[in-house]
Amino acid sequence: MKYLIYLLLLVPFNLLAQKEFTLVGTMKHTEIEGGCWYLETKRGQKYELVGSEENLKKVRVDGRYVTLSVRQAKMMASVCMLGTMVEIVDVHDTNRYPRDPVAETKRIRGVVAKTEDGFWYIRGTDGKNYEMSKSIVPSYYKTGLRFNRAVTMVGGAEGALDMHGLIIEVIRPEERIVPKYNDPR
Repeated sequence: MKYLIYLLLLVPFNLLAQKEFTLVGTMKHTEIEGGCWYLETKRGQKYELVGSEENLKKVRVDGRYVTLSVRQAKMMASVCMLGTMVEIVDVHDTNRYPRDPVAETKRIRGVVAKTEDGFWYIRGTDGKNYEMSKSIVPSYYKTGLRFNRAVTMVGGAEGALDMHGLIIEVIRPEERIVPKYNDPR
């Protein structure tokens, strides 16, 4: 009986303790239901924000790039229903710093794969994964297709998937001019 009482006392406190996590994305505004604000991540996930008026004023600028500490808002409903409701714990940054990542040419060998979210990537034989840009020709979009090409890529987590690199372009080999038949002239 003593353990049952402890269990009943601890369960509600464990439910209230929520883990914080970090969100990075762009603030957007829509005219649905009189106007709603939401945060959209690189992967296209949408989050509706609640919290103190001070924090909400900092982030409610259309197109603002923000980094936030949040926790899931339980027992809340939204009129807009655009995404997951989260409560802002802390606003870390509201600036996007200019970057000019270096593009390099590299040969990648591996197999084409697709995530559950619909993003295409190369599972490399070197043990690394490389995201494919949406601008790449759809002929490479076949799960299980072997891939052995020179590519132009940006190293690091530049894409939506935070992989080892983002393939910007597949370099096509120059066409060889080979005569159809051997002309002895």
